Parts: sequence; structure tokens; C-alpha cells
Amino acid sequence: MDYDDLSNILNKYGKSEYKDIEDFFTATFNKDAEDIEFNSDHKMIIVGSDIDDSTVRIINYLANEPYSVNINAVNFNYFKDDNGHEFLAQAFVMPEENITEESRSKKRKRAKSIITTLFELGKLKIGQKVYLKPAIDQGHPKEKVCATIVNTDQACLERNNDDKLYTFSRLRYVLTEELGLTDVRKNWGFGVRKDWVDENMKNLSELLDD
Repeated sequence: MDYDDLSNILNKYGKSEYKDIEDFFTATFNKDAEDIEFNSDHKMIIVGSDIDDSTVRIINYLANEPYSVNINAVNFNYFKDDNGHEFLAQAFVMPEENITEESRSKKRKRAKSIITTLFELGKLKIGQKVYLKPAIDQGHPKEKVCATIVNTDQACLERNNDDKLYTFSRLRYVLTEELGLTDVRKNWGFGVRKDWVDENMKNLSELLDD
């Protein structure tokens, strides 16, 4: 599932004020959602003191081609020797390294972020300046809400007189706080698509559509 799928589930079943999975994640864990690969891989481990043959057959079936599911089972056994020492022995049904490598080769990645896509298309480039439009709309000078793209990573923005690197969403949050911007949902991850513009006042969504 990609971001939109997860957000739809959040909206349908969640009881949160947030309607976007990125916003919910950022608000809950205080970590920029752009730095996280959501839903990129899963691991299932069945744990028991005794793993029966039918379970082993199912694990083998799912772990191998064409499914390559990252699934395994681990058997725990408890021992106590004559001196009172206690031991817990474990044994995996399948070698862990085989499961991990097979799963990695097949795992489904989330859709690329709009920033990554724009870099790949050459719509965003190193040295290019971008501006936070809501701040301009509220009367702040362009040079005060300007950032320069200095690399093609997620944390690619640099401000004047600031040696930190920011993601688009993080700098949007920082500027919203610093300038006391109103009508800006600072935790809304997808707000970067509309709020950041280039020299021609085209936002990121428009650049993607060009």
C-alpha cells in the first residue's frame, strides 16, 4: 500500500484529527515523515515451543518463489541442568539470512516522493531557489522565505546564514513557527506540494504536471 492507501484507511477507521498518514506520523513520533519508508517491508515470526509439520510446510511455501514472504518460525525450548542453571534454546525453521535476502529482492517499495521524482525529471536542480508561498502571501519578503537546493537528498534545502539542511516539509514547519504564519497546517506533509514554489511561482505539483 502506498501513502494514499494508508491515508484512506486512517480516514475510514482512525479516530484522529489528522487525515493524512504523514501528518499523523509526524505528530505522533516528532519525526519528519519524509525520512521514513512507510510500509516497505514486513516480517512475520511464528513463535512456539512446538512447530508442527503443517506450519513448516506453509512457511516454506510462502517464503519461496514466487511469493518470497518474509516469514519464519522459531522454536523455543527450556532446559535446566543439575546445578540449577537455566537455558533457553531457539531454532529457526528456515535460515534467517535466506528469508531476509529473498524478501528484500521481492519487497514492494512505496511510491517515490514528489521531491525525488522532480529531481529525476530535472524539474528541481541543485542551485535552484524555492520559496514558501503562504509566507509571501502574508507579506513576508521573498528573500526571508527563500531556500536553496544544495543536493538531491530528501534533506536538500539550505537557508542563508544557517548551516543546517532541511527537507521541504521540515523547513515549511520551521518557517511557519518562526513567522507565526496563519492558515498554514504546519504538520500537513502534502502541503509542500502547494506551498513551495519556484522563481516563476509554480508550485511543486504544477512542476510535476508540466
